[in-house]
Amino acid sequence: MDIDLYRRPVGPIADGILSIVGDLTGVWFTTDVAAATRRDLLFHDAYCATLDGRIRAFVMFTSHDGAIHITLMGTSPAYRRQGLGSALMKQLEAYAEALGFDELVAFTGHLRQSLSIKPLLISIRSMGSRWSANMPSFGRAGP
Repeated sequence: MDIDLYRRPVGPIADGILSIVGDLTGVWFTTDVAAATRRDLLFHDAYCATLDGRIRAFVMFTSHDGAIHITLMGTSPAYRRQGLGSALMKQLEAYAEALGFDELVAFTGHLRQSLSIKPLLISIRSMGSRWSANMPSFGRAGP
């Protein structure tokens, strides 16, 4: 597995990220996430995990108010539970620390399925006290 940093990914890298978003639409993501992701990639960076020459997992992020904010992450369904997401989170944590950031935040918006948030919260909790999740109180996060 290779993990690479892409600043403002475009072309085949953006397409690989969007392919995963498409695979996860209706499972983790709502139908509007793909269009928002394409726009977000104009301003966000991403770490991508590549296996067999293809992007299999990604984590998108930006900085705001002195912290690194994860804006979206996902793993191709066939490659879940193989440690790709954990490897990306560890790489992002090391990168943030090297840049002098001491806070990493995952923002979760309005979610329609409680399943959508559980993997992210489990990952964040496993990384230690430097990680936090910001969950707005609007809407309902589950069936």
